[in-house]
Amino acid sequence: MPARSNLTVADSGQFTFTKTAKDPAPDDPNDLWVWRRAIHFKSQVFGLDNPVYAATKGPLAIYFWEDFQIDKALLAFIFDASDTSNYVRVYAQNVSFEDFKKIIGTTNHK
Repeated sequence: MPARSNLTVADSGQFTFTKTAKDPAPDDPNDLWVWRRAIHFKSQVFGLDNPVYAATKGPLAIYFWEDFQIDKALLAFIFDASDTSNYVRVYAQNVSFEDFKKIIGTTNHK
């Protein structure tokens, strides 16, 4: 993250799931770096054989998927609307996708 960016760490993570290359890019060069990084990461995560799922639970937005590029890793990004400065990444292996969904389904707001 550029130190001078107007965007938060949570923005940088959430843009991967909420922005597209068709959205207007930020004018600020530091914000543009964050935006481009998110769009690049999006191109690595999304795909026809690699769907990304989304769920909400109160103020939490949870995005989760199987990452076949990382030896069938399971990942989730959890964002809290009441704390936009941070987000949580969950990484798992050797767990079924159904069990992973149950685990992240137990996520609660503070």
